[in-house]
This record gives sequence, structure tokens and C-alpha cells, in this order.
Amino acid sequence: AFYERVVPKDSTQDLNALLVAGLFDQVRTALSEDPAHAISQSPNAQALIEDALNGFDRLNRTMDEADLAILDLLVSAGAPLDCDGVSSLFYACQGQRADVVERLLLLGADPNLTTEGVHLLDVAMNSPVSETMRSLLVKHGAQPSNG
Repeated sequence: AFYERVVPKDSTQDLNALLVAGLFDQVRTALSEDPAHAISQSPNAQALIEDALNGFDRLNRTMDEADLAILDLLVSAGAPLDCDGVSSLFYACQGQRADVVERLLLLGADPNLTTEGVHLLDVAMNSPVSETMRSLLVKHGAQPSNG
């Protein structure tokens, strides 16, 4: 595959690139060896969750439990759920990924964060899977925006 040529098979130094390429087995290996070191060596540790979501999109398939467990590994190793004030839930809602929204909420993502003034419930309502995502957000404490 193209992404395997871009990211060498033995590369464990750049989790961001591995995540974006969807090379989750290599990410699991890096995190199982020394999670704190792997996170600290990442070029942009703040964006690891966002990069995982990009990798999910790149694979263009339904994520199974092993794929979603990457998020668990990243968060338990210290990767933040949000990057530069942008909620990872925002990206998951925008990408219409109810499976990812649910996992991020279970990991403690804040369902009431806004991104660029946009409330997550508003993003969820503009999705073909809006009812599912809205229900998940409300179940985890999302409050309607005041606008």
C-alpha cells in the first residue's frame, strides 16, 4: 500500500504519521513497548487523537473494536482528547462517526465543548446519523446551545 511505503514498517518514532496512515498495528506495538516514550517522541502529541480519526477516515471502513481500542491506548498513554481548543468530538461528529463519538465520550471527552463557536449538538443534527449522535451526546451530558 502507498502509506506503507511512506511510513517505514519499523518506524515507531512518529505516531502521528502512523495514525494518519491507518497503520494501527504499528501504533499498538509502539504503545505497548513504552507508551510515555512513544507519546513524548511524537512530533505533535496534541494532535494524536485527531490523527487517529484521520486514519479511520483514510481506511474508509467500519471500525472494529481493535481499531477503536487505539483511542483507549492513546488516552491512557497521555494523549489529550482535544487539540488546540478543537474538540475531537467535533471531528467525529463532523465525520458522522457515531462509533467514534461513543468511544470518545466513554473516554471522558466533554460533550459541551464548542469549536469555533459551534456546539456539538448542532453539528450532530446536520448528520445523516443525527439521532444516534444526538442521543449519545445527551446521554453523556450535552446541553443545548443558547443560540
